[in-house]
Amino acid sequence: MRFKDKVVLVTGGGTGIGRAIALHFSKEAARVAVSGRRETPLEETLSQMDGEGVMIKADVASPKDVAKMVRTVVSKWGRLDVLVNNAATIVSRTNLGDTAIDAWDRMMDVNVRGVFLCCKEALSIMEKQGAGSIVNIASVSGQRGQPSNSAYSTSKGAIMNMTRSLAVDYGPKGIRINSVSPALVDTEMARTRLKPGEDWDKRAAREWIPNYPLGRLGKPEDIAQGVLFLASDQASWITGIDLILDGGLLAKL
Repeated sequence: MRFKDKVVLVTGGGTGIGRAIALHFSKEAARVAVSGRRETPLEETLSQMDGEGVMIKADVASPKDVAKMVRTVVSKWGRLDVLVNNAATIVSRTNLGDTAIDAWDRMMDVNVRGVFLCCKEALSIMEKQGAGSIVNIASVSGQRGQPSNSAYSTSKGAIMNMTRSLAVDYGPKGIRINSVSPALVDTEMARTRLKPGEDWDKRAAREWIPNYPLGRLGKPEDIAQGVLFLASDQASWITGIDLILDGGLLAKL
């Protein structure tokens, strides 16, 4: 049990990758808080946990929500050992000229500002403790350019560089900060790629899986395992890295 009695906060913990991360921490005896904007998915995640858990309704783009979220965790358990910044949004896939300004702003508010706000609040606690670990969820979209995906790619690239800078600043204070970059994972967000009536499995087999040397798309559990490794003492000499979790996608020319 790598995380027995550790206190973990997972943003965007109601569905997909966030839910898998929260449940994996719970299986390893962590005390897990999950946050998000929708109560029903958070309740479903909480109902599947093995141990102590709490749900917190919050929008990570709101400074007040984020401050209250972290206060709630610390008030309940007295500390914060691990923060996983998973909450994210995506706009319709368009080229830059067709991207609405409001859509761009919302993307940056959630994907970049949200990580900034959550890190800011969590680091104030971890600094007093003299220890802590943060794992930010980036994306292979931040590693490479993708057609009609400039807003999302920009936001995820920003997360990776924020991670590196924070790792340099806070490493001397006993805090490790890393990110992971998943490729395509079968989640609720990923399925927004589908056209009305389109079958996920058929499109995946036709268009996406042939690009992956390991012959399949990712599962939320694949990402959770990478996050738990980086957050654990097994990674005690690792900070400022981006762990690519992509089934070999970026290895191909």
